Amino acid sequence: MARLTRAELIRLVQHIMTTSGCVVDVDALLGKLESNLPNSNVSELIFNPPCGKAMSAEQIVDQALQQGGGNSNPDSATSHG
Repeated sequence: MARLTRAELIRLVQHIMTTSGCVVDVDALLGKLESNLPNSNVSELIFNPPCGKAMSAEQIVDQALQQGGGNSNPDSATSHG
């Protein structure tokens, strides 16, 4: 399975955060996300963020990547100008 880029991961998190779909749909999306960020607690970051403070999709993905869900895709890094 091809790894998702950082931008794709962010879009996926945004979709999970805003979906009003059924639980099965959300579970499938979370499965895809967790398979790309295997060593992170990305679902906890989405549904139970640290200190109870909501995080943006970008913050969630960046923290999940730092937690060991590293993505070897060259598009995963942010652009530095």
